[in-house]
Amino acid sequence: MISHFGLCVSNLERSLRFYTHALGFTEKKRLDVSGPIPAKLLGTDELELKAVFLIDGSTTLELLEYAKPPLTPGATPPRPMAQLGLSHLSFRVSDVLATCRAIVQDGGTILGDTRVAGAGGDALFALDPDGTRIEIIGSRKK
Repeated sequence: MISHFGLCVSNLERSLRFYTHALGFTEKKRLDVSGPIPAKLLGTDELELKAVFLIDGSTTLELLEYAKPPLTPGATPPRPMAQLGLSHLSFRVSDVLATCRAIVQDGGTILGDTRVAGAGGDALFALDPDGTRIEIIGSRKK
């Protein structure tokens, strides 16, 4: 069973607004983390970070904002799908257009040329405010 997914972000409050407003998560718990034991667990000499746990049904997403060690920039967004590691987060939504509007309003970007219509509903990719790839899958209206 998966406990949670951790996502490193550059601005905790901006990402919190994005994931709660645009994608429907609810804030569950906040933590300030520092000290030698969590630093050892995370494989670093020094550690200062803020974490917020968000829930949506049975899914828990942990947003992590590091003060120490400093952030390491990733690939220029959008991250290639064929790059090793976690490629994207995927969400099923009832209204693709409303979700896309909320994504843009909350600092994300819609990758418009990825939109496809399928038997199960429309799907497309977007980016969160830090460039993490987000798949949006709509339910086909009957």
